[in-house]
Amino acid sequence: MAKSCVRTLIAVGLAVLIGACSSAPSANTSRNDYLTAGTLWFQTSGEARALMHQVYGLARRTLDADLKVKRKKTELKPAIVVDVDETVLDNSPFQGRAIMTGESYPKGWDEWIKLARAKPIAGAVDFLTYAHGKGVRIFYVTNRKDAQKADTAKNLKEMGFPDVSEETVIGRSAESSKEARRQKIREKHRIVFLMGDNLNDFATNYEQKSVADRLKAVDETKDKFGTEFLVIPNPMYGDWEAALYQYNFNRPAAELEKLRRDNLTSF
Repeated sequence: MAKSCVRTLIAVGLAVLIGACSSAPSANTSRNDYLTAGTLWFQTSGEARALMHQVYGLARRTLDADLKVKRKKTELKPAIVVDVDETVLDNSPFQGRAIMTGESYPKGWDEWIKLARAKPIAGAVDFLTYAHGKGVRIFYVTNRKDAQKADTAKNLKEMGFPDVSEETVIGRSAESSKEARRQKIREKHRIVFLMGDNLNDFATNYEQKSVADRLKAVDETKDKFGTEFLVIPNPMYGDWEAALYQYNFNRPAAELEKLRRDNLTSF
């Protein structure tokens, strides 16, 4: 074979190899590929939007029924407690970034919050505005850090949420459990119900439990859901995922993948 032909074949082979390598996903990106389906469902599915409207519609009916009950004038002022992320604000673009870059929380999270660009969850602004108009206080209890409180309040205000103030936006200064913050609200208010995307938004008996124990705890408190606890669906992240890993995300990617697969039911 002529030397020129050999050189041509080598050049073509190298071009194909380089092209294949440049188009292949990076090792980092593949770590978060499993998030794609859940994030797409949250961002694009009519079913997700329908469920959000369904929950906030139920919230309005539940509130109306509560306010119809005649109460003593000495009773505490009614309040609704809502989580922020994926309950009233949609942070799925942050998840999209994690998928594209292969980076995981907390990388990029503070940057995203500073943008104050998260859109409202469908139905959230309308319902909370309605509730506030009925004389109900709104408390935004979030595990965003206190240092992120100002940007969080800015985002909520710019998206039209009511009753946003230093008093009502309550961040995390120490422990991630929200129980102490809920109890502080209860000192001066009667909580009609709580809304969140994570069981920890409702009570301590769901915290730091195994997958089996979380399911058991839900069954034991099933009468509270739809009355005292209203849940927004979130397939992207949460303690449901942390429970799969025994609350240890600092495992190798292959080990996390194995734990996900080990928890699947098949036939």
